[in-house]
Amino acid sequence: MKKIKPKENTEVKKLPEINAPILGKTEKGQEFMVINRYGDWYYIIYDYPAGTGYIHKRQVEIIK
Repeated sequence: MKKIKPKENTEVKKLPEINAPILGKTEKGQEFMVINRYGDWYYIIYDYPAGTGYIHKRQVEIIK
């Protein structure tokens, strides 16, 4: 499974849309597991173990 980390503090969205409701915020450097990708959005495990949300690809870097 791919991992990502935000380049800066950013929002985690409920849906893969700019105007979607905000589930929470991340801090720069936090690591998240990617479940899938939908266009320009990563679907991530957020608020482990039960939460998921979306973060835009411009706001993250991929951890190899």
